[in-house]
Formats: sequence, structure tokens, C-alpha cells
Amino acid sequence: MKKIVYKAVGIMLILSLCISTAACSLIEEKGVKAAEQTIKNQPIEITAKEIKVDEEYIKGDIKIPVISKLSNKDVEERINELFENDITEFMEFNIQSAKNAYDKNKEEHEKENITSDYEVAYKNENLISIIIKQKVNEEKPYTHPTEDYYNIDLNTGKQIAFDRLFNKDEDYNELLIDYIKKEYNKKEKDLYMCLSNTKDVFYYLRDQKIIISFNPYDAEEDHFEIPFSVFKNGVNTHVQLKPYAVKVHTKKIKENKEYFEADVKIPVLSGLKDEKIQEKINQMFKKEALDFKDEIEKWAKEGAEDAKKYDYEMRPYSVYVDFEEKKNEQDLLSIYITYYEYTGGAHGMHNDITYNIDLKTGKLIELKDLFKENYDYEKVINEKIKEQIDRINKPSGENSSEDDYIYYQGFEGIRKDHSFYLKDNKLGIYFGLYEIAPYAAGIPTFEIPLSTFENGLKEDFEGCY
Repeated sequence: MKKIVYKAVGIMLILSLCISTAACSLIEEKGVKAAEQTIKNQPIEITAKEIKVDEEYIKGDIKIPVISKLSNKDVEERINELFENDITEFMEFNIQSAKNAYDKNKEEHEKENITSDYEVAYKNENLISIIIKQKVNEEKPYTHPTEDYYNIDLNTGKQIAFDRLFNKDEDYNELLIDYIKKEYNKKEKDLYMCLSNTKDVFYYLRDQKIIISFNPYDAEEDHFEIPFSVFKNGVNTHVQLKPYAVKVHTKKIKENKEYFEADVKIPVLSGLKDEKIQEKINQMFKKEALDFKDEIEKWAKEGAEDAKKYDYEMRPYSVYVDFEEKKNEQDLLSIYITYYEYTGGAHGMHNDITYNIDLKTGKLIELKDLFKENYDYEKVINEKIKEQIDRINKPSGENSSEDDYIYYQGFEGIRKDHSFYLKDNKLGIYFGLYEIAPYAAGIPTFEIPLSTFENGLKEDFEGCY
């Protein structure tokens, strides 16, 4: 979720989203070369697809990992598509940004420089941890390398949620935080860390350790290495996930006008047995994304007319739509879509909407639909959210105190029809911008294990965990 919003903000800052034909022509594929990593005890291979970028305003070397020889070709395709899409987006974004900054009239112009490479950090017969390392102008003092971590179940192609590594009865969160605090103290540095649930932690595996970072968008930040032995029940490196229920592809729409720019990604389903239901769902996603785009474009056109009429400069309005599959299994699809808009002012706004869909009927599932009649799910959810807020607000670190800023002061309870998503074995409850916290806090999100509602879940949803 955070990654979607970071992408949106970055794209809106450069205020130009459409990659022109000319820009695309500077990408030269150099084919597939063998990666340096050697994969032991497995038939699969990992090679590098290399792309050279060379234009008067930018140069770059891009390597995209390509997995082959998996027994399940659908899984292989999904994994490779994930790498291809994410790295291509990084590349295209920086190409367009460099193009916008390029001034032909300057006698001297220093080319932008981008690189993307990867490392296989861990692998067994069930999962693989890959680090994607990206750099922009690495020799300049104001830029920092970034890293993205992919921990993928080789049997399904799904990314493995952090809590899946641990026994469900173990409070891995406390063990992890305590270990990090002790290690940080050894470095004689002060550490302020909210004792929140670590659902958003970024991690990868190496040897017999979990390496985590709370900010992979700055790869120079501290990384913490936690030995598997820290956890009483060890670490589960043989995670068993359920297969996807349906294929989800992306339809991209890009527009670049004088007064309006758009980068829209629309989920498109394929492979459902009932094609009428599939078409109904696809039309819903398409209509809502295009209606959103068209509305902001209408405002932009009106704003441009006013700017000409009253002679003032107008910054182009922008929209960005992206999505994330939260859950896709057992006839249930939970899609999280971010609708981001910039219409002038200090910053943009975004509305995040989840679509929890019964794939057998095509109907949207409401929060109350998950639970048995007369089960007080609101009370249970409110209690669990308050517990998480208390942990977040708990001071930590030598320089912290009870006077430190308190997050989520506006929380008073959920609504009966509250926004939610299903993710792996959890229920996610989230709040909009400004709803219970300031804008800087983003989208406050609380995930609750579905096992919490063991006696209250309807039979149809008991298998979700």
C-alpha cells in the first residue's frame, strides 16, 4: 500500500506521466544473459534480461531477473511479469523525468544516469528472496540508492507476508523489536521505534537470518539482521500458500496534455469460468477508473480556460490510479485501488477503495457479510485496533517521553460498513486521509488475524485463514 502512494507522489511531482514514442525508442534490449548467481539443488534458472538506455539526456544499465524452468509455467509467467513491470516502471519514470529536465539550449548538459540490478539472497525448493537494487545519479551527493525486496513462494508466485514466517502462537513482534533495540544500543545510538505491529516491515532472507529495513527507499539506512534462532519456534522457510483464484492483468492508460496528465492502471481479470461475471467485474473496474479520470480532466479543462481568461499560470492537473492484489484465492478477490489526484495546492489527495468480490457471483462483499448474525464484530475490531494504537503510542528510546506525539487520536470506532480488505490470513481495516490522523500519517491501517474471529466468521470465510 505504501509503495503505491510513494509511486503516486513521485509521478505527480514531475508532472509528466506519458512516455512518448521517442522516449521509448531509446531503450535497446540486449537479450538475455546468464546471471552471475549460481542456483544449487534446483532445476530452475535465473538469468538477466539486460536493457541499455542511451539518449542525449539519460543513460542507464538495467537488469531484470528472469526465472525459467519452473514446473508451473503460469507461476513462472506471473513472477517474471512482476519483475518486468516494477523495473520497467522505475526505468520509464526516470526517463521521462530526465527528458522534462533537459534543456537543449544549454551548452553543457550532464546526462542523468540510472541503474537497476539484482541479487539472489536466499533460495530453497519453496521460496526465493531477491533484492532489486536501483540507483539514480549515484555519484551525486543528493541521491540515494533504493532497494525492493521480493520474497516469493515458488509454488504459487505469491509474495510471502512477513508474519507467515512465524508460528501463529508466537509473539514474534516483541521478540523482533527487543532484539533490534539491544543491537542498536550496542552501536551507542539512540533509537526511537514505535512498538507497532511490524506488518509493514520490508525484509529478505540471507543464510539463517532475516534482514529487515523500515525504509528500503533509502538503502543507506540501517538494516537489522535477526538470526532465525531469536524466535522460539524458528522461521518457517517452507511456507504453503494457496494458489490464485483468477489471473489479474493491467490495462494502462496514459495521457499528457498541456493542462492534464494521467497514469491509470486498471485491473483486468481473465480465466474465470463464468465469462459474464468476469465481464461484469472488469466493466466495474474500468468504469470507476475512467469516471475518476474524466472528472478530473473536466476540472482541468475548466481551470485552463480560467487561467487564460484571467491571465495566470496553471499547473497541470494530474491523476494516478494503481492497484494491489491483497487476496486472490478460493473464489475471493480483494483488490485495493488508490485514486490519486492533484488539482493544485501544496499536495495531492488520494482516495483508497477496496473491492472485496465473491468470484462465484461477482457481488461485492461488505464487512458485515463476513460474520455470523448477532456476532458483535464491531466490538472485537475496535478492541484490537485500540490495542494496536496503544502499542504505537508506547514511548520507546532513551530520548522519548509520554509527551511525544500521539498518533491516531481521532479513533472512536469503526462503522458498520467500514472499508476493509482481506490479505492472506488477516482482515485489514483502514481509514481515509484526515479521518483519524493528520495528512502526514497517510492511510492508518490495522491488520487483525482472522483467527481472532474464529467463532464469529461465517462458514464461507473460515477457510481464509
